[in-house]
Parts: sequence; structure tokens; C-alpha cells
Amino acid sequence: IDSSGFRLFYTDMLRENDASILTVGQLYINVPAGESRQYANECPSECTQELQGDIHVINAFLHMHEIGTKIWTQHIRDGVEL
Repeated sequence: IDSSGFRLFYTDMLRENDASILTVGQLYINVPAGESRQYANECPSECTQELQGDIHVINAFLHMHEIGTKIWTQHIRDGVEL
């Protein structure tokens, strides 16, 4: 036990549905003062085809740590934005 206030619970009784997190993004971004930069990230089919079973997205958390002015997500399948 530590002083972090974080509790972790474990059970060997599996639930019907599991949840996971897929993180896509830059580990380091450097934008000098007064300059503008654009960054893009993607999760191509070569990545997602490794996932097993049905996938249901329940949340997307876009954030820029107070340094960005515009952010968006596009869902593209077979060259068509959904």
C-alpha cells in the first residue's frame, strides 16, 4: 500500500465484455513559439486487422495540453469518410 490513492482490484471471474484502450498519437511534439505545425496520426487497417472480435468504440479523448487551437477525428474506411 502506498499514498497514491490508487486502488487496483482483481477477479478471476471474467465478464461478458472486456474493455481496452488503444492509444494513438505523438510521444513528443515540439512547436517553437510563434510557429504553426500540423500533426496527423492514423491507425491503418494493417494495425486494426490484428484486433480480434467485434470492436465497439465507446469514447475518443482528444487533447492538446493547452497548446493547440484545432483538433478533429476522421473515420475513414476503404477511402470513404464515414
